[in-house]
Amino acid sequence: MSQIEVIREFAENVLASEEFELGDPVSIENLTLVPILKKFEEDKEYLTLGEALEKGVLEIIDKGDEIAHVIAINKGVTPILLEEGDILTGLGTQDRLILGSMLLEPGKSYKVPVKCVHAPHPLTVGAGFGYGGSSPKKFTRTLRKYKSIMADVEHYVSEVDQSGIWSEVHDVTSEEEEVKDKTRFSEAIEKKKERMLKRSKHIDEKFPIHTVGLLAIDEQEKIVGFEVHRVPSAFEAKKTNILASLEDEIKENITPITEEQAKRKSNGFFQELSKIQSKDTQKQIEIEGLLLNLEEVSGEALLGKIYSNKCPKCGSPKPRVSECPECGWKEEVEDSLLYFKA
Repeated sequence: MSQIEVIREFAENVLASEEFELGDPVSIENLTLVPILKKFEEDKEYLTLGEALEKGVLEIIDKGDEIAHVIAINKGVTPILLEEGDILTGLGTQDRLILGSMLLEPGKSYKVPVKCVHAPHPLTVGAGFGYGGSSPKKFTRTLRKYKSIMADVEHYVSEVDQSGIWSEVHDVTSEEEEVKDKTRFSEAIEKKKERMLKRSKHIDEKFPIHTVGLLAIDEQEKIVGFEVHRVPSAFEAKKTNILASLEDEIKENITPITEEQAKRKSNGFFQELSKIQSKDTQKQIEIEGLLLNLEEVSGEALLGKIYSNKCPKCGSPKPRVSECPECGWKEEVEDSLLYFKA
């Protein structure tokens, strides 16, 4: 099955309420959030960036001789998802922005394309990184436009214009009066997260336990955000940062759309997604994420193979890789939709 067919199948699945279904909408000010639910429980098939760093199974190292790449090493037995727009906070070096979605297989090292979001801090060879949250949706939409240009001319995604990124960083930090150093993107993101946590307290318990994503719709019935993961554990790990990325879309004292309008809009989105063609997608160089350009939104989808953590042949526990280290049997699985952000 091709990548496009996998994405279509996911959308059709949501519309038919088979493996996935839409939950009851909830509102924050002018925004209506429609949860996407998964009907069947899954194991923790991959870790998010924040989870992996917290568990100590991911090492990210500054090369020190260039801005545009860092080295990521998966030291664990579970794949790790790096997402477009994730922020790396430098431990004695420049903060960076991850440019596109990647799945890091267990036991492997990767060269990850990034951009600086902390000018003009010097680079430090061998310095590590922490997790600084997710970029605002508005920022990510602009980043995606830059990446689409690179894809059009078949250039490396790491060649995205750095000055353009710094300009966007300045726009974000300038909105935060409490952030004195306007080069500190991660500090501005933290302020947005603090405000959104206060706004969203009343809805936290309204996300069902099997939520894997959400669709955000504003008062004009415009889709301003979408993120879905393969498993509920990944959404739960990312939920606070997903909500924080929507903080710029909030308008106070504005009435949101009705539940009926939200459900109708959501169904329309998935109907469009179920009919995507190759002309609606762009492949990127250096990263696995597939750009999708729909009528109302653009997004990035990551497809990949998730292997079992127990050998189907000999029954031995194994890392989530194809070949069993005990008996040598190679597991074969189909690609599936791991993650999609718009």
